Amino acid sequence: MTASPRIALIHATSVAVDPIETAAKKIRPEADAVSILEEGLSVDRAKTEGLTPEMLKCSRDLVHYSETMAPSSAARHLEPRSNKRQSVQWCRL
Repeated sequence: MTASPRIALIHATSVAVDPIETAAKKIRPEADAVSILEEGLSVDRAKTEGLTPEMLKCSRDLVHYSETMAPSSAARHLEPRSNKRQSVQWCRL
């Protein structure tokens, strides 16, 4: 039996989980989506003017962690709520 492909989804806020899982299922219906939630990124981002080196390191660490789950794809989205919107998106689907 062939294993289903796996997609790792990394979220910085819980409200993103359902819509992103739904989108992943539409894009890759044959894949198993695995979500990783790290709300500390959103909390930390709300306290700063922009993304800090520590936030970026945390994001990279989460991507590296997701790779241990042997995903065929990974996606991360960090979009802070502020007037100075700075968005980081990484996707390999």
